[in-house]
Amino acid sequence: MLNLFTLTALLVGASSAFAWIHPGILHTTSDLSRMQTFINKGVAGTSSPQYKTHVAMAANEYALHTYTMSTPVAKLTSRVAFEADAAAAYQNALMWKFTGIKAHATKSIEIMDAWSAKLKSVDSTYGDRQLASSLGPFIMTNAAEIIRYTNAGWSTGQIEKFATMLIDVFYPILHDTSGVQYEANVGTGNTKAIMSFGVFCENSTMYDAGLNYYSNAPCSSLADDISSTGQSSESGRDQQHTQLGLGNLAETCTISANQYTTDLWSLLSNRLLKGYEYTASYNLGNTVAYDASFQRCDANYLGGPFKVISNDGRGTFRTVYEIAYAHYVVSKGLTAKYTTKVHISKTTILPLSPPTTPTSLASYARSRRPLLAIHAKILKDAVCVDITLPHGVFDATGMGMVIHAIDSELSGKPWKLPKSSGLRGSIHLAATQPENHTGEVEDVDVYKTFLRDFVKAAVWSWISLLVTMLWEYVWGRAETRGVFLSHEIVEEIIEPAKSEVEGASRGKEWVSTGDVLFAWILKATFRESLSPTKVALAAVFSIRPIIPDLQDYALNAAVQFSLPFLTAASISSLPLSALALLHRRTLNSARTPSFVGKYFRNLSQAPLIRRAVGEHAWLFTNQVVAKLEKFEALGTIRGLWIFEAPLMLDHVVCINRLNEGYLLMGVLRRSEWKKIEQVVKELVERRSGTENQF
Repeated sequence: MLNLFTLTALLVGASSAFAWIHPGILHTTSDLSRMQTFINKGVAGTSSPQYKTHVAMAANEYALHTYTMSTPVAKLTSRVAFEADAAAAYQNALMWKFTGIKAHATKSIEIMDAWSAKLKSVDSTYGDRQLASSLGPFIMTNAAEIIRYTNAGWSTGQIEKFATMLIDVFYPILHDTSGVQYEANVGTGNTKAIMSFGVFCENSTMYDAGLNYYSNAPCSSLADDISSTGQSSESGRDQQHTQLGLGNLAETCTISANQYTTDLWSLLSNRLLKGYEYTASYNLGNTVAYDASFQRCDANYLGGPFKVISNDGRGTFRTVYEIAYAHYVVSKGLTAKYTTKVHISKTTILPLSPPTTPTSLASYARSRRPLLAIHAKILKDAVCVDITLPHGVFDATGMGMVIHAIDSELSGKPWKLPKSSGLRGSIHLAATQPENHTGEVEDVDVYKTFLRDFVKAAVWSWISLLVTMLWEYVWGRAETRGVFLSHEIVEEIIEPAKSEVEGASRGKEWVSTGDVLFAWILKATFRESLSPTKVALAAVFSIRPIIPDLQDYALNAAVQFSLPFLTAASISSLPLSALALLHRRTLNSARTPSFVGKYFRNLSQAPLIRRAVGEHAWLFTNQVVAKLEKFEALGTIRGLWIFEAPLMLDHVVCINRLNEGYLLMGVLRRSEWKKIEQVVKELVERRSGTENQF
């Protein structure tokens, strides 16, 4: 809380220097009207990139008035929850303005009122305390500005509470330039946040402080962040933070322009444009001059000074170029060669169909929907080809077959049409054959555990299933997210476990990388748990390797198997290698024609998955079976299997192997994602030896 003298000074400093423009942070009334015109034309049948972007935003979970917000806290110790709620408040504010649907305004107001009523401070020991006080609050203040000046019904008392949160909670942290916090992208984020606070509160003291920081803040002013050649002070660190800094600077310029104050865009002979051109050129594949003496002030804390420009994140463009293109090229008529190329190459890909996707070739034919979508994007040195197939029809291996067929066609080589029928007959014949075990350890009654997870579709089982799904989304706050692990970190995780298994069995048993990552995710989630809560574990595997007739079957040919019940406490106490070996042994037991035959036979009698409220139920899968490694015409393939569904009744995790590492993606409770992210953070810090990453 600010002391009385400081608060009084801020209020006295409020706004007599110039007439405030509202709304006037990132969007003015004319901006919103221009957007509305594109939307109205789109609804009437005249499409445009602007309208398509609106449609994409309207489908985003944060733009829905049914969004479930986090539980506000008195002291902020993490950025995640506030930033997610800020995004929802902002997108719902825009949706209110564009659609006139009051529920969107109500949702935005609900989020802002809840946080301003509860939040009293940001933890002073939190390493990202300034980012937590700038990025999310900046987004939420944009929401507040729109809601306040569009007759949304936000009461004067609640508006004052929100302004008090900005002044008392966030501003003192952003206004503290001591230490190494006010650096590079952190500092530029602080600057735009302070100016947005000034506009909303009509406080010239805060607003002028932001203007001063843009020009004069040590280590984060325009001159300290962008050199005369356009190089960023973070160009040697990585391209993600470099582009984040550019976006922060551009948004600050936009606020100043909307308030008709200092022209920050043209400062230092359009220095910001040079920054955009330098970064855009490098990320488009060009060679740029790099000055190793131009670094962010605290580069030594982040592994620097950086002797060469970083290729980390090179070629991946953040959504920060449109704002610069609109000002420099469209409004001012200046030349921005590389920024323009990035702007033109970035396109919005919309969903091909609603979530209710047909699940068979016959239903797809009746729906008259596209079965295969190909989108090609031409870049300077490459062509990016996106191929989309419905998971309701194709599994990962089937997708791989289709892509291999496309690659063969482009290479001028013959290819065989994959089979799309005969699944049931092949399974029936295979299931009647004698068992052919691998000789490995198989001590799990996999059929018994399978029967545990499937029940008849009776009324009570449907009710139990629906209650469980609601439980996960309302109480558990399930959400789709992911974590990335580099190959180096994965090696650090898996090698000790693999060695333990092979050593203990004298080479008779082994575990794969997927087995160990399966175990690692569980142990990260239930670390130090003493809970007796039951955990139901299941995974899927392709049946093609065990049924020869299905080797070239392109449609879904996967089977689910279940592991023995464990508890949260037992998962926590089991060694990583033991948990990985349990997965491997269960999988080996399930990979038989006999089990596959029983699976499908039982599925026709008991097709409904059994779940109980409060019980942890996990389903694991991966996309490595898609065989997306070797291609000729298509070049490098970066596979990614994404789950998107209105309701997921399991904790679903997909292990994706990419060129740079592994992406673990799926649907888990928010609290579980936080635990996994904390373990990843500890691994990264242990490798880098750095306590704070800004």
